Amino acid sequence: MHPQRTRELIRGKAKRALGRIDEIKPFWIESLYELVRKMHPTKDGKPTRIGKAMANDLIELLNSKIEYKAESS
Repeated sequence: MHPQRTRELIRGKAKRALGRIDEIKPFWIESLYELVRKMHPTKDGKPTRIGKAMANDLIELLNSKIEYKAESS
């Protein structure tokens, strides 16, 4: 699709969505948030590791330092 046509479609759909903003309920996820990441084994021999973090705020969670531990079998 041509870029100009793509921009026109995006603008049209965005305008329509903003016109319906009062019809849409806010999306909310209750806190406590937990982030879990699994790092697979590396070529240099590091084992599978699991990292976990928890926070009351989503932004805080995404900015938190994750401590990784070797996955137990």
